[in-house]
Amino acid sequence: MILAANSAGTSHLGGDLIAALSTLAGSTYFLTAKRARLDLDTLPFMAGMFAWGAVALAPMMLVSGQEVWGYPGLEWLRIAALAAFPGLGHVFINYSHGKIPLAVMGVLHLLIPVCSALLALWFLGQTIVFGQIVGMVIVGIAMSAHSRYRAMRERDDPSP
Repeated sequence: MILAANSAGTSHLGGDLIAALSTLAGSTYFLTAKRARLDLDTLPFMAGMFAWGAVALAPMMLVSGQEVWGYPGLEWLRIAALAAFPGLGHVFINYSHGKIPLAVMGVLHLLIPVCSALLALWFLGQTIVFGQIVGMVIVGIAMSAHSRYRAMRERDDPSP
């Protein structure tokens, strides 16, 4: 889906490298979160993640030279919403790490580019090209095949 998108001449190899590193970081996060959730409940785990995130980002924020304070009241509401909604999604994901297999989490994450493309169409008016539609269909087929395979395997071997 990503390769099929219309970049309007703005593609850059550096962006592809950042995307690859982001995928590696995300995979590492998933593996470590799954492992940590064996010993921790969701809220203590997330409190630690948010605290470490603040420790890591505070120095970057301070040296960036960007304005940190002095925003009008409505802007603070927008900033809070920007922090809360994605943060809530991470809480749900990490809750799920304690409940479902990692392979299922990985398959469900195939929906992220599909949802992103559809939301970009809806909110930003971006176009979806034929290659992206093909990618979305492939994601749907892969998710269906995975679900069918898991159901067959659980039927044949119902032990946990």
